[in-house]
Amino acid sequence: MYWTRILGTAALVGTMMLTGCSEDAAGTVTLNLTVNTFEPGVDAMGVPNAEVCVFDTTDCATTDADGLAVVMLPSNTETGVTITAAGFNETVLAQYTDAAFLSDQTTTLLSDSVAATLSAVLEVDYPPVGTGVIGLTTLFQPADGGGIPGTTYTLADGTGTGFYSTDGGVPTYDLTATSSFGAGGFVEVGPGVVEIDIGGAGGCGASQAWPGATASSIRLPVQDGGITFAFVFCETVGVTVTIEGAEEPFGDSVPIEGAEVCQDGTENCATTDADGVAALQIPGNEEFAYAVTPPSGFFPLLSPQVSDSDIPLLPTLTVFSETTLMAFAGILGTDFPPTTGTIGMVVYEDPFPDAVGIPGVSFELIEGTGRSYYLSEANLPTEMLTETVDNGSGGFVEASEGTLEVGLSGTQNCEQRPYNAWPGAEPNQFRFPSRAGFLTVPVVWCGAE
Repeated sequence: MYWTRILGTAALVGTMMLTGCSEDAAGTVTLNLTVNTFEPGVDAMGVPNAEVCVFDTTDCATTDADGLAVVMLPSNTETGVTITAAGFNETVLAQYTDAAFLSDQTTTLLSDSVAATLSAVLEVDYPPVGTGVIGLTTLFQPADGGGIPGTTYTLADGTGTGFYSTDGGVPTYDLTATSSFGAGGFVEVGPGVVEIDIGGAGGCGASQAWPGATASSIRLPVQDGGITFAFVFCETVGVTVTIEGAEEPFGDSVPIEGAEVCQDGTENCATTDADGVAALQIPGNEEFAYAVTPPSGFFPLLSPQVSDSDIPLLPTLTVFSETTLMAFAGILGTDFPPTTGTIGMVVYEDPFPDAVGIPGVSFELIEGTGRSYYLSEANLPTEMLTETVDNGSGGFVEASEGTLEVGLSGTQNCEQRPYNAWPGAEPNQFRFPSRAGFLTVPVVWCGAE
């Protein structure tokens, strides 16, 4: 996990104080910069006696015992600071002192030993000679919203080799986009000002970076032997949804063209192509649901999600045929088409996708009403069972509309993040939407940690 800190990611941003600009009559703004150290497994501490110098000037300040330095920057200017301290790698922070400038900021210096470890993992020389390093993080708003997965960093101007951090926090050349940490960067970057295009997210604004030529790019100064850190706060994350349809219950499914996929309750929609694929930009850090309206012959679907750092970026959602749902309704003695909500739940053993259904789990409605059922070993719904069998499946018919909350018993550790559900009020409880004319399919993971 400590590689998150090493690469200048969410741990750094989580400590940034989002305080507005403080400007005086002399055309300057005040930067109150706290400089912390980082060592794996050790609490961050202020770095005393670090020198913080404004770009291209002799205006410098020395950090106090708590690591705080106060410097004055020219207002409405692309500027920045360089931070040096004995035993640490030189750090570069770009600052754009417009109305959105943050007066109170925190950054972390990498000790020579940590920076050397990073260099060894990425198979580059330390200390770098003739080149610099960039550590970049894409995050949801607010600052503690977590890293955005699936974003890409491309050098539009400048030279260097890109890397991303894995979900385990280890930098690698093998990934082609950010993991849930939202972290990556470039090594062996030629000194000067580089421009980086940010892909896979929308509504982005930079902090500790300069504006780029486009709304989706930033510019950063790189110094010989230095590490430049930057952050990009974004409002949305890009997802690519694949819709497949199964003619028979739990049979083989094929991509469906012409299905409308929406962020439920909004006009944020896209239509699937011949491969069953639709692309959407989803607001970050929200509970939402995909509302899928397929072509005639298939039944509409609601798939609840949370758009945080764990959001699946390439979800595949399967819709059932109307014939299947009609047969299930007949078995359960309920109306078709339904005039109430219909819920189909699955409880899997972690981890997914190698998961299997968990038997012996019962579902209880905590908020809302409905008739419970479970799927038999033959994958047929029945009200004769009182808990799941090996397929881990069941649900509710004649469910009230609105947001339902369900508690699970007969399993453990369901407080782990749900996959297709919203967190409930207590561990082993989950929430999801219910609406007439749609099948809601919550999927949760339980079992040993």
